[in-house]
Amino acid sequence: MRGDFVLYEAKPGSLPDWLVARFTGGPYVHVEIDLGNGLFVGEHGAGITVHKIDAGRGSAFVTPVSTEPGGIEAGMQWVEKVIEEQQKNPASHTYGWLDIAVDVAKIVGAKLTFQKSGAWDCSHFVALYLQVAFAAGPLGKLLDSPESISPNDLARAFGVLK
Repeated sequence: MRGDFVLYEAKPGSLPDWLVARFTGGPYVHVEIDLGNGLFVGEHGAGITVHKIDAGRGSAFVTPVSTEPGGIEAGMQWVEKVIEEQQKNPASHTYGWLDIAVDVAKIVGAKLTFQKSGAWDCSHFVALYLQVAFAAGPLGKLLDSPESISPNDLARAFGVLK
């Protein structure tokens, strides 16, 4: 449904997916937003991309609840603006490799904060969408560092994982 986000499980046999799942404490390694027209949008390492659902993977759909009337639609308008910017200028949004560095630092107990405008990993992009949509409440203190939110953090915050 338009405005939902979908959490994807690790691909069987994928070492990078296994590492992400292992070190973020759950089965989910990727997250995207449902555009409501059979297409999904997410950050895939080459900027924001729009495509059909990855039907070959396990997934969970989450319907966020906005605290403002029209909030989800406002969030979706922001997503559509980001897609439009990406199409006009492909270099405007790049993959958040610094987000990944922050996540790795968390694993070893270090606290790092890096931020580059327009550089997001998949879960950072979804967290920003949720903020614009006034639906990020369940994330609580995780919003202090949205660049370090993982797909499994989203799953726990929205009750998909315990």
